[in-house]
Amino acid sequence: MAVDIAKLQFSSNDPLDKIVEEGTVVIVNSGITSDYAAARIVTETKANTYGSKLYARFVWKIDSGDYNSQDTRFRYSYTITTTPPGVTSSPYPGLKAAVAIAVSNSLITFQTANGDHGNVVSNDGGITYIYTPTTHTFTVKYALFEVF
Repeated sequence: MAVDIAKLQFSSNDPLDKIVEEGTVVIVNSGITSDYAAARIVTETKANTYGSKLYARFVWKIDSGDYNSQDTRFRYSYTITTTPPGVTSSPYPGLKAAVAIAVSNSLITFQTANGDHGNVVSNDGGITYIYTPTTHTFTVKYALFEVF
């Protein structure tokens, strides 16, 4: 699906409102954390060369998927198997992926959250947990605009 960045522009009748920057950022997030219930947050920043706070609109995707709105949060479920006694839990909800952008007068900050992993296993009765995180490549197309 082709993304028309112009459609991300804030809808306004004021001729002074304008997009001041458009771009694409690619962030690889490994999803590796020390806690299976936590998402890995990867932050990248770049200079805000415009020099003032701006509004941001964006679309994003993971890997080769379709673009999604900025409010999209992907969820998934996983189970936990504990041995002994050999019990598998009901599915737990998890955050698979999400994206946020913040803009100050000096920086543009991009954050990705990746909590995606396979099922969780404990072979020592619940003392330690083993799981395999899934690496995702996030692609974010954004537009920054000012509103008068």
